[in-house]
Amino acid sequence: MLTEKLSQFIVETDFEDLPEPVVERAKHHILDCLGVILAGSKHPLARQMLNHFQSLGGARQAGIIGCAFKTSAPQAAFVNATMGHVLDFDDDSDTMVSHPTVTILPAVLALGEKGSSGKDLLAAYVLGLEVCARIASQPGFLPGHYEGGWHTTSTLGVLNSVAGSAKILGLDVNQVRSAFGIAASEVSGLRINFGSMMKPVHAGSASAKGVSSALLAKAGITANPDIFECSKGFYDLYGHLSTVDEAILTDSLGKDFDIVTPGMNIKKYPCCYYTHAAIDALFFLTKKYHLSPDDVRKIQCGISSIAFDVLKYDAPANGTEAKFSMPYCMARALLDHQVLIEDFGDERVNNADVRKWMNIVDKIVEPFMDEPGKSLGVCLQVTTMDGQTHTHEIIKALGGAENPLPWDAVVSKFKTCASRVLDEKDSSKIVSDIEHLEEVAHIGDILDTLSKGS
Repeated sequence: MLTEKLSQFIVETDFEDLPEPVVERAKHHILDCLGVILAGSKHPLARQMLNHFQSLGGARQAGIIGCAFKTSAPQAAFVNATMGHVLDFDDDSDTMVSHPTVTILPAVLALGEKGSSGKDLLAAYVLGLEVCARIASQPGFLPGHYEGGWHTTSTLGVLNSVAGSAKILGLDVNQVRSAFGIAASEVSGLRINFGSMMKPVHAGSASAKGVSSALLAKAGITANPDIFECSKGFYDLYGHLSTVDEAILTDSLGKDFDIVTPGMNIKKYPCCYYTHAAIDALFFLTKKYHLSPDDVRKIQCGISSIAFDVLKYDAPANGTEAKFSMPYCMARALLDHQVLIEDFGDERVNNADVRKWMNIVDKIVEPFMDEPGKSLGVCLQVTTMDGQTHTHEIIKALGGAENPLPWDAVVSKFKTCASRVLDEKDSSKIVSDIEHLEEVAHIGDILDTLSKGS
């Protein structure tokens, strides 16, 4: 009954059923993701993706953000989601151990561009996120699924994408159940590809597969209707769980929403979120004790075992690897007192001066950071040239669910990202449209503005 109950929730819940705090948080994350996609549209991988999909052709159904090009809905979702994840600047979720908005938002935008309203978009986005958060909350599924090598942005991203896609397409309960069954057969994505081009492509693939799965279900293609609770189904295969606790996944469904409690994280820096607490802690100590780079002998980052595993590039060869390098992120923060998109170009990563400072950064596993709720934290220790030791502990960086960025800060981040593509007038229009998204009659108008570019 679990798959059926989740499907009923998607079909029967509309925008009017969403609490105001849920809608407001959704706007924060939607605006943030749109800005990151715009910035990502200028990354070399974006051009490679565009060249590939332009060569394939396809119906002109949906726009590519940052580019005056339309293609089929699955292909548009693929490109937009890839661009949204290529900078590793998109939001993430502790509940889902993934980057959820980047897979669902491009999907519902692509399918909703022709005839959906802002209310439709908000409902599809929120419901897709909530269903996925519930799926991820099954006891025993996480963190084991992630630690086993699966890239949850991809594996769970297919499911939030198909859930949102099913809502915006108006599928009935049986069609949604089939869509879940189809999407579950598309689950993929290996964490070993972190630090390569394939990591952002995972997000694109997941978003596109969710769109395609919903469209196949709409066309009458059927699949196992109980894919979450059945033997050899999703949890059995991907979580090694022989039983499913349905009550935990469905209690207070429609009343409590993960986007508010516990909430999701909006990034301040364009790198792996496991580095953010350390960056904030370093900024705190250098400011408090007036430390220049030449004052610092050693930086030791005490982090969780999963963070230690993910941040595997101590000597990154390029910008993609540098996003998963604690030594690089800390050296850049120490030298520049900021961490920017431009810092992850290959030339800046291989700068001889920054390489020198990377050598003073060490990371260790701090056992208490493996306690529940602390995996994103850091115990930072800075040793100065005169032998003093300064320590600062942060469990969650600013921008995290417990300490969210205010709307003005999200707008500032959006405008900085959007300035790579849009002028100030168009950028301000998007901000206004998202702030009042429930009043937007046709989201295609928003896509028209977002799709300006070369």
